[in-house]
Amino acid sequence: MKRKTIAFILTAALSISSLAVPAFATTDEGIENANDEMKNEVVETLHNMDLTEEDEDLNTEEGNDQTVSEEQAQAEEQVAEEESNDKDQPKPKVKKHKKHKKVKKVKKVKKVKKVQKVKPLKKPAVKQKMISTKKVIISWKPVKGAKGYIISKKIGRKTFHKVKKVGKHGAKVLTAKTKPGKKQIYTVKAYTKKKGKVTLGKKAKVKVKTPKVLKQSSKGFKYTNAAKIIKAAKSKLGCSYISGAQGPRAFDCSGYTYYLYNRTKVANKLHSKKFVRSSAQGTYSMLRKYNIGRNVKKAQPGDIMLFSRSGGTSGIYHAAIYYGDGKIIHASSPSTGVIITPIAHRRTAAIIRLPKM
Repeated sequence: MKRKTIAFILTAALSISSLAVPAFATTDEGIENANDEMKNEVVETLHNMDLTEEDEDLNTEEGNDQTVSEEQAQAEEQVAEEESNDKDQPKPKVKKHKKHKKVKKVKKVKKVKKVQKVKPLKKPAVKQKMISTKKVIISWKPVKGAKGYIISKKIGRKTFHKVKKVGKHGAKVLTAKTKPGKKQIYTVKAYTKKKGKVTLGKKAKVKVKTPKVLKQSSKGFKYTNAAKIIKAAKSKLGCSYISGAQGPRAFDCSGYTYYLYNRTKVANKLHSKKFVRSSAQGTYSMLRKYNIGRNVKKAQPGDIMLFSRSGGTSGIYHAAIYYGDGKIIHASSPSTGVIITPIAHRRTAAIIRLPKM
């Protein structure tokens, strides 16, 4: 643009100069010479201007080349740094794709309902009460979840025989018949039943043993019928003796024994018809099948003691209740009333022991 403007100015100057010729150029030759000189000057100036513009362009091109080379160098340095960083960093492991095997189609399995596990039944808490030397009551507390109970008795070294089966709402009691002085083993097991399947719980063992001869010091004596007789007999200590009286405040000897057995209801219905009010001799006649002999060492508390002057079964004159340790509790005489005394000089004619004793 500069060159064009300058050329335009010079051409205008030439046109003006053609009009204004110097004074010394009077002739035509002089005017032409003057115009040639002017043209030459203009051409030189234009030539010089071209040279300067070319130099400027070269300088600008060199400067641009330098800036471009610097930018390329910076870019190359960045690329080299990134490559070095990439080399330092561990290359991510590329999982090799395994060839997928052809999977067979699996048939849908029907969902099976989970069967609820039946909780094991606990061991029953068992108690025993001795009623007599021949009878023990076994009882137990109900077990949660039990449908019933099975009671077994040991009959061999490892053999048990089922004695009783009790339902859920049945009485948790077993009356076990025992032999005096011999040990017996019973087991009580709870069971549950679901869909016809019976599941047994843990068994509770009960060792039953009654003494050969019952004493007031025997274990479990307080639960026996003998204990009931002794308790009732002691409650009448000090009552007066009146012939023919049978209680509750006055007694004779046979009336006293009759009162105690009927009051405590130890004489059951089977024997209540036979156990009626009678004399000492009449008592023996009524209950003689329950006579166990005359040996006092075999007597136990609650037994009926009958005495005679000769020691025989005829001429029985006195009746009493055996208290234990060689003593009797009885309506002795009008002077003493009901007291506890040793057997002493009296001769035993018979010892009566009823079945529940």
